[in-house]
Amino acid sequence: LLRFALMFSALIHDVDHQGVPNSTLVDEEDDLAILHNDLSVAEQNSLQIAFSTLTQKRFALLKKAIIPDKETRKEFRRTVIDMVLATDISNPERMQIAQSKWNEAFEPPPPTAPPLNSTTTVDSGSVNHHQHEDDVSTVNEEDHNNDPFTPHSRRNSNVSKASSGTMSKRHSLFVTAQSLRQIQIEKLGLRKSVDFGGKMVDVYASTSEGELKLKQHAVTDLMMNVVDVAHTMQSFGTFVKWNKRLFKELLTAYHAERISWDPTMGWYGNQIQFYDAYIIPLAKKMQKCGVFGAKSSVFLYFAMENKRRWVVEGAEITEQMVDQLAKEVLIESLQAASDASNASQCSSSSSLSDFR
Repeated sequence: LLRFALMFSALIHDVDHQGVPNSTLVDEEDDLAILHNDLSVAEQNSLQIAFSTLTQKRFALLKKAIIPDKETRKEFRRTVIDMVLATDISNPERMQIAQSKWNEAFEPPPPTAPPLNSTTTVDSGSVNHHQHEDDVSTVNEEDHNNDPFTPHSRRNSNVSKASSGTMSKRHSLFVTAQSLRQIQIEKLGLRKSVDFGGKMVDVYASTSEGELKLKQHAVTDLMMNVVDVAHTMQSFGTFVKWNKRLFKELLTAYHAERISWDPTMGWYGNQIQFYDAYIIPLAKKMQKCGVFGAKSSVFLYFAMENKRRWVVEGAEITEQMVDQLAKEVLIESLQAASDASNASQCSSSSSLSDFR
């Protein structure tokens, strides 16, 4: 299922791309941005189209083969959604999470702090309660102000204890002294989290199974990032072909005043910086994780070779692109404006005829 989800995600991750960055769709208040609340707009649009298409009758046999039951369907959807959203490299939070997964899975751990000794205590005064466990526990205002787990609207509230030591309500979290001490002692982060009941959750447990799950997620995120820029790690001819298409796409958006920066300015140097800052480090990760065995170094080889050739040939290629594509985009822009004008005139004439 994981392999098919990866292939499926790779195929659909840029479906119906609008030819402009997510930030442009947000700035324009595009319908897609409104629909997806300004978050990973292009990626969520691709996901919506892909899953809607998969539910069509003509794909019923395929759907039944890959996701035969409800639990498999949930797992497939969750996996594909996570993979496709990982390609939104403009989202700093998502990029940080992906980097954290990689560091935990493949980088040596940093020095750990000394363990708590017997004299180390946790301030039990942060939660005041009556002597009897069945009584109502009350949290004082001062400590609730410092408590990240208690909603502001519930400060100074009296909360009945549940048998588990916590009681969760909709949009709220109530924590007793015991569970709060655990949360204070435990280190929350990528591996550990806390649910709405105040219980600790091992997202990636320190077991062989947990370590394998962490590495799987780190590698699939990495592979989706590679898929998103796959042309940069293939032959130089393939790289140049798709580089020209990207250049034209951005130039078209610039002439349509949908982006503010002119791609003709600094295109040659920007590609070199992109290789140094993103592509080559990505290829090195592919080599390090070894997911393709002996062939894992192929990605880095092509990345380094394409950068080398671009440094030598890229300036001339860029000059040719600017000369050729600038004319094409200008002609296409004028044609689009003419078509729009004619359509507007036809619409006006039709309306006038109806009025008469």
